[in-house]
Amino acid sequence: MNIQKNTNTTNKLLVVYNTCGLSGRDNSEYYVAALNTILAQKINGMKIVMSDCGGHSIVRNKIVQQFGNNISYNFINEILPIATTFNHSVLEGVKEFGQFDSYLYVDSGVYFTNTDQLSTLYNLLNDGPHGIVSSRVNDDSGVFVNFGLGEHEGDQSQEYKLFERGDFTIPVGKAINCHVTLWSNKLLQHYKRLQPDIFAGWCGESTWSFICAAVKQKWVISKDVIVNHNQGVDGQSSGFNPQVWKMQGNKNIDHPFLVSSVIDIMKNGQKHGLGYEEAQNVVMHDPTQYDDNGYCTNDQLKEYIRDNLFLSTSLLDYDRIKHTWIT
Repeated sequence: MNIQKNTNTTNKLLVVYNTCGLSGRDNSEYYVAALNTILAQKINGMKIVMSDCGGHSIVRNKIVQQFGNNISYNFINEILPIATTFNHSVLEGVKEFGQFDSYLYVDSGVYFTNTDQLSTLYNLLNDGPHGIVSSRVNDDSGVFVNFGLGEHEGDQSQEYKLFERGDFTIPVGKAINCHVTLWSNKLLQHYKRLQPDIFAGWCGESTWSFICAAVKQKWVISKDVIVNHNQGVDGQSSGFNPQVWKMQGNKNIDHPFLVSSVIDIMKNGQKHGLGYEEAQNVVMHDPTQYDDNGYCTNDQLKEYIRDNLFLSTSLLDYDRIKHTWIT
C-alpha cells in the first residue's frame, strides 16, 4: 500500500477498538460499554473503528444496531493474530478516510475513565519526538517483569516510581504490556504498517523501543492517563493460544506467524542494534549503535525492521484478507 502524506488537517486520531470472537463468548454488553467510553472522549478529528476477528454475526449485529454509523466496522473473517488485524483495520481506515496524525490501539478489555484521556495522549504524542505513546493500566502492566518493580508478577504497587519525574520514556530494550497505545503517522510512513506482524502470540512489545529509536523517535508512557483493563474479556491470543503452544514443548519467546523463527530474525538484526525480549536476556542490543538520546546511529536498523519484522506481501497480502468493512 502506498502511504501518502496526510493533507487532511481534520484527521487527528483513528481509534481501533480490537475484539476477538474466537472464544465463542457473547461480550456485546461489555463492548457497548467500552465503546461508549471512547465516544465520550472530548477530541475533534476522531474516527472509531471496531476491529473484530472471528466474531459471531449475532454479536456483530448487536453492535451495529447499537451504534449505527457513529462508528465504522471491520469484520475480519480469517483467524489472524491481533497485531495483524489491527494493522489491517488501520490500512482500511486510511483507505476510507485518508491518513491520520495518529492511530490508537485499544484492547477489548479497556474502559476509559474520564473524557479527556485521548486528548491527553494525543497532545503528548505531539509534544516531542514521540513515535508511540502508551497509557497506564490498573492491571497487567508488566512493570515487574520489565522493570523489577513490585514483589511478583501482577504487583503494580511500585509502578509510581517510573513517573516520579513525569511522563516516562521507555529506554531502548525495555517494554511494558500495552493495552492502549497511540502510534504516530511517522511510523506508518516508514514501516507501512504499525505493529510487527511476525508474532503469533506474545512478545511483540519488546521490539517497539527499537522501532522508535531506528527512526529517531521515542516511546513514552503518560503519567496522567490510567485506564481500567479487564484481562479476561476475549482471552489471550485466542486463535494462536500461547499456553497450548508452550504445552507442545515450544517457547513463547519464539511463537512465529508465517515465518520459521522469530529468534533467528532478531539475532540476524543484532548487528544493526536490534534486541528482543531483553527482560529475559534473549537477544541483547548493541549499545554502541545508539547515541546519548537513545536514537540509533546507523541507517540499517530501520530498513532491517521494515523488511524483516513485517511480513512480505508474498507471505501475507493485506489486500486479500477476507473482511467486511462497514461505514
